[in-house]
Amino acid sequence: MGNLALMCTIAFVAVFLVLTVLSILMTALTAAFPAARRHAALPGDAQADAALTAAITTTMHRLYPGSTVARIEERE
Repeated sequence: MGNLALMCTIAFVAVFLVLTVLSILMTALTAAFPAARRHAALPGDAQADAALTAAITTTMHRLYPGSTVARIEERE
């Protein structure tokens, strides 16, 4: 029974080490290549604006039935 416990311990430590190496690698890669900042709708992108407006309007109708969306403003 001692061999089974030793094998389980070695497997646990091996998995832990692999996950540690992967997390260090992911941290280094995300620091080296940061993601570009994306906006939901780029200026002049009418299709994205329409989709964003529809999503906001639908959400407001579900949260507050009978309401209307008069104006949508972006805050920075």
